[in-house]
Amino acid sequence: MTMSGERRAPSLRVAMAMIAVLIVVVVIVIVQTRLALERRSRWPLRLAGDSVTWAGPTRFLLGAGAPASPQADDTVLRKSFFAPELVLRNGQRIELKPEQRTAIAEAVEQLQNNVVVLQSRLQEEGQRLADVVQRNAVSEGAALGQLDRVLAVERDVKRAQIAMLIRVKNTLTPEQQGVLKGLRS
Repeated sequence: MTMSGERRAPSLRVAMAMIAVLIVVVVIVIVQTRLALERRSRWPLRLAGDSVTWAGPTRFLLGAGAPASPQADDTVLRKSFFAPELVLRNGQRIELKPEQRTAIAEAVEQLQNNVVVLQSRLQEEGQRLADVVQRNAVSEGAALGQLDRVLAVERDVKRAQIAMLIRVKNTLTPEQQGVLKGLRS
């Protein structure tokens, strides 16, 4: 084998390894997207029963840069926000007023409407990313640019979810929040 042939073999292996890694990332993004579409809780924030938890690869964001640990981000969210289901289920106990109930229902409805649009955008952007990386020669710039667009939509979903939780919390009086905190512990 010539010197140029020997040099090409390692670069070809490196290129193939990079493509394999990129394909795995794309498959993970697509699978996670499909699972998210099937989940009732609608992506990164899980509003299950009495708790609110952050899911996904960026959950460390709520810990202000701290290492990602399920206990840390769960604790921050549990202490900071109230799942709408918890509030509405305990409406009588916290003496929830009709206008508060309406405001919470509107916040949840607004989130649901936003998420439907964002789900469609995420699916489109995810498909575009899959198209880019399935080519024989993958343009790193194009693939990473498309990945940025996918992540931007995910950010918009998380932002919409946090906005809804903020609206729910701001609807409640400090006394109501205190009762809900007691119910959670």
